[in-house]
Amino acid sequence: MCKKYTKIQGGELNEQRVATLEKNATVATAATAAVRR
Repeated sequence: MCKKYTKIQGGELNEQRVATLEKNATVATAATAAVRR
């Protein structure tokens, strides 16, 4: 669903989605590092 919606909306929403994924990845990395400690 998300991929189709991104294709329909075009570039701007796609950039937002990429930014969100990067943010989530950063949070996940930080959480993993915290757990390892």
